[in-house]
Amino acid sequence: MMSESQALETLSREDPEAAGDARAALAWLTGDEGLETISLLRLQEFLWYALPVKWPMSTPGRVGVAKALGRLFLLAGLDRYAGVCSSTGTEKIINAYADGHEEGIAAYTEAIEESNAAPPDTELLAWGSVMGSQERAAYDACAAALELAFASGELSVGARGWRTRRLDIVNRWLTGQCFPGGTTPPDPPELGGTLPPEPPLDGSHGTDTWLGRISAERIDAWAHGRPGERPRRSQDQQRRQRQQVKVDRDRGVAGEEQHRAPHR
Repeated sequence: MMSESQALETLSREDPEAAGDARAALAWLTGDEGLETISLLRLQEFLWYALPVKWPMSTPGRVGVAKALGRLFLLAGLDRYAGVCSSTGTEKIINAYADGHEEGIAAYTEAIEESNAAPPDTELLAWGSVMGSQERAAYDACAAALELAFASGELSVGARGWRTRRLDIVNRWLTGQCFPGGTTPPDPPELGGTLPPEPPLDGSHGTDTWLGRISAERIDAWAHGRPGERPRRSQDQQRRQRQQVKVDRDRGVAGEEQHRAPHR
């Protein structure tokens, strides 16, 4: 297995143009922070949304970027990620945007749901359609934890109780003590990532949890919303927010609010 720099150097010798595409895609994905920051969900969001929507190039050019990135992952020993990049499914989704933005978004959304890579809503939290930095970090952490669970065999689609177990893993991340820094998801399985420990048997939570951070962030966003924004929010949404605060307080988590973020 090659390092990132070795893989890029090898790809540069094989195909300089592909190496340039892969380097640009990797910079978009990781912000120059390295392969360990990539997760399956992040990769899917890039290939199935960011690349076809935000990269000003032809459809064949976008497919070429995806395949170049896949070659880089293959050289780096990240075979599963390489498979997503070079799959016919990814090519079909990119091509769907050529038929119209709505067609592309529909194909992307369906593929994300079928992959089970995105963290589901739980009784503790409904992910926001717009995310602050803390919620996005928690979303990524939960996604990486689910990826590890599927890769390790802890979760298996179709197995008895797998959906309940998936919810349990997400709740464990939301209510468990945040790791140092609070914004770094666990490493992918290829790089030795591990799942978080089980919560205490007494059900107590740490003082610094993702759920607490998300709720505090939402309350802050609500308090500092644009003039006239709050009156426009539906009564139903406000009621859900108040209910979430009550649930979190009952669970001993620091104060809060709520949002929902699909995929970006």
